[in-house]
Amino acid sequence: MAFGLLAAVLVVGVLAIAWVIQSHQDDAAKRSAVQQRIATYQEQIESVGVDPRSDSSRVELLNQYEKLNEIEEQIQADQKNGQFRMPNGSDDTGINVLNSSISDRQKSIRDWFEADYKRRLTANSFNDTDTANTMDQKSVANKLVELQALLGDIEHEKVIWGDDTGNNSTYDSYHSRVSDQIKKGETLKSGVAEKTKKEQEQKDKDKKSEEEDGTVIWRTGGQPEVRGTWTGDESKLELDFNGQVSGRSEPFTLSSTNGGRTVTISSQSSTWNTDTLSRK
Repeated sequence: MAFGLLAAVLVVGVLAIAWVIQSHQDDAAKRSAVQQRIATYQEQIESVGVDPRSDSSRVELLNQYEKLNEIEEQIQADQKNGQFRMPNGSDDTGINVLNSSISDRQKSIRDWFEADYKRRLTANSFNDTDTANTMDQKSVANKLVELQALLGDIEHEKVIWGDDTGNNSTYDSYHSRVSDQIKKGETLKSGVAEKTKKEQEQKDKDKKSEEEDGTVIWRTGGQPEVRGTWTGDESKLELDFNGQVSGRSEPFTLSSTNGGRTVTISSQSSTWNTDTLSRK
């Protein structure tokens, strides 16, 4: 009976030892699997060659950001499913290294885009002193084109801000500031158009007035002597030197060019110098 008891004790001992050995082997295998998973993810992260430069392609950088997002989502899914859990019940600290590596790369990309937004917004913003009287159509139109392109990029690249896109967020700040500048530009555009219209109307009015009358000077020996006026165009010319023209020089010849803008008055009289008169 003693022999049977001893045998039973030995069997239990052997089983216990076997269980411990198996348990250690299972733990080691689990640790190895977790570490291998972490190493695989680290390779994926490093394969996304993030190196933002001044001449970097925004399309390429956006693709890199989205690729990092995909890796991050895969890691989160694996973590939720316990794929990083160690035998002691906690997640391997290597997951923190992965998250930090992704975060650093995403931040460098986000910094590049934010610097681009700042530069373009500063270059194309309208100042408080800009008015319809100080701006021209081309300048306003060029800035509006740039601002609208910037707003399109901000909206298209919204993913770089993650969940930080609500009210008072950095994304919201850029979107609002650019939108406000576009509104200001549209107001200036209307004002400049109205100013240009009025200026053209005034030019047309002045041109019509110039075509109707002008001022001439009677010259004797090259010296101005009597101021007079004339009206007409290429078809008809009338001069008035206070009624003194015929008395000063007879006969005289009148001719005009440029729609009556330039008038030439000439005579064979020795007291008359040929004079070309242009209306201002």
